[in-house]
Amino acid sequence: MLFIGSFAASSSALHSALRLEVGHILEIFTLIRGVSGVLTSAKENVRYGILRDFMQCAPYSGGSELLRLLLKNVTSAIDRMDEQDVSPEVKSLVEGAVSGLRDSVGIASAATPALNVAVSWPMVLSSGFMALLGSQHPAALVVLAYYCTVLHEGGLYFWFMKDWGSSLISAISRSLTPKWRESIDWPVNYINSDAPDHNKDVAQDN
Repeated sequence: MLFIGSFAASSSALHSALRLEVGHILEIFTLIRGVSGVLTSAKENVRYGILRDFMQCAPYSGGSELLRLLLKNVTSAIDRMDEQDVSPEVKSLVEGAVSGLRDSVGIASAATPALNVAVSWPMVLSSGFMALLGSQHPAALVVLAYYCTVLHEGGLYFWFMKDWGSSLISAISRSLTPKWRESIDWPVNYINSDAPDHNKDVAQDN
């Protein structure tokens, strides 16, 4: 419920003159990470308590074409960052965030994979990567842009995520120089596509 409320509370920025900025998603990430800490400390109570049935997720089937393409394309983008003069420290933090994204995909339920990844990935982000996002480091923003495809996919089915993917990736694009903007061509093309079957026809390898 907190996840739903967090997105809904910031939704006014999606359609206002103020426009959505990266800081809005960081506020949501902070809330999610706080909830994650509480759940971790109460893990056994949640697992075996009266809410155990409610908290069970359907097993992951690996059937999401978006998630498969997402991992392939974001990995390629990170590999190309050596050409962008990224320090070893930053590269390590970014690779850790992508590894966390891969893990989140691996545990996503078959029923709502995009929603599951949207919630679980912020929980595993390191404080170092969060700091990079806070300073709007371009390497971190590139990874966040790929996460936008998950928000976009979730917005097709859940009202509280509607338009988040397109609005956030627009904010990211405004923050990047043309050189870095090339690194987010795939998520931009995926989100901005008007093709009805964009998962298969548009989200192709660049």
